[in-house]
Amino acid sequence: MRDDNKPKVMIFEDDPIILKLFKGLFVFNGHDVVSYSEPSQCPLLNDSQCECQMDSPCADVIIADMEMRDMTGLELFALQRKRGCKAPEGNKLLLGKKLTPEQQTVIHDLGCRFIKKPFNTYEIVKWMEACTRRLFAGGTTLH
Repeated sequence: MRDDNKPKVMIFEDDPIILKLFKGLFVFNGHDVVSYSEPSQCPLLNDSQCECQMDSPCADVIIADMEMRDMTGLELFALQRKRGCKAPEGNKLLLGKKLTPEQQTVIHDLGCRFIKKPFNTYEIVKWMEACTRRLFAGGTTLH
């Protein structure tokens, strides 16, 4: 059973092992988890509208892999911003092996976080706890 005090998590990861790990970790902790193997499955990208039509975010927290087949996680987050995604930008996480200086600048400008692979699960859990604190501190309605 889901705890309404836990953020809703959306994951974009093309590695089935990492996707399964994240789903298990977050479901075990009471989170409502939606997962996709490709960025093109994002509800915002599937909609024919140019901008998000939702009144509230689809997710409180979004995690994306930097290197997926059709689009990088960085490109996904930039497109979400352009289309008016309601998810808090500080609660978006990119996972990848390395970054160019240009990518570091874009990540900084988007306000999201980057964690290098291979990652420590403890670091992901601590990041999620910080996201939850931000959501509660800001008075944002959780899903």
